[in-house]
Amino acid sequence: AWAIIGFFWLIIYPFVVLAIIGSLVGIAYLLKKYFAYREERSKVDCESCGEKNYPCATECFSCHTLLTTPVRVGFFGQSKKNKPAENVEKHKLLLTEKKRCPACGTRLETRNPHQACPSCGHELFKDPQFAQDYLSMVGNRLFPVLLICLGLSFIPFIGLVIGVIIYRVNLVAPFRRYIPLHSSFFIKWMIRLFFFILIAVQLIPGVGAVVVPVMALINYRSYRRSFVKVLAA
Repeated sequence: AWAIIGFFWLIIYPFVVLAIIGSLVGIAYLLKKYFAYREERSKVDCESCGEKNYPCATECFSCHTLLTTPVRVGFFGQSKKNKPAENVEKHKLLLTEKKRCPACGTRLETRNPHQACPSCGHELFKDPQFAQDYLSMVGNRLFPVLLICLGLSFIPFIGLVIGVIIYRVNLVAPFRRYIPLHSSFFIKWMIRLFFFILIAVQLIPGVGAVVVPVMALINYRSYRRSFVKVLAA
């Protein structure tokens, strides 16, 4: 009886994990929309022209005057009130990571690194050094995230769910947001098929310990490669 239950759980385990992750992604999407709506009512006046700007903006979208006190952005890309950005150059990278214009903070809709902000006209990733700094920022997270994922791999189910969320947020999302859907369709589904198998393997003692780090590394390399390819096009 236990053998039958174990086999049945092995079959449904990947579906359960993916369903939970999908639900959490949906909740995160709704929260992101809520914070975006709320932020529209918290814009601040430009010191030069008086136009309303996002609190996280580094320059006015209208007159392009540099704003001296931009605030940091949070997990959902929202401006964090009364928490000033200490390093403006790093702040611009973090704005870009959250798919916001690094100049005026406007939310960007197009899935492409080559786009101009609809509000201020800033051309995203036009500066090669900025693009390299962006790649380096995400790349510097790889080793710490892999270590965290390794530790989480020893925790069945919960560790897998948390690990997937951590590496998706830190290693995948910064690239995926700028990869056109038609460019990532094939690789996305190939990765999903492979991960479906890996998720089941996580239940195997010993072997399962490397599942989440392997998933994180494959995701990072695949999406980084696609991002660089689109960036160079």
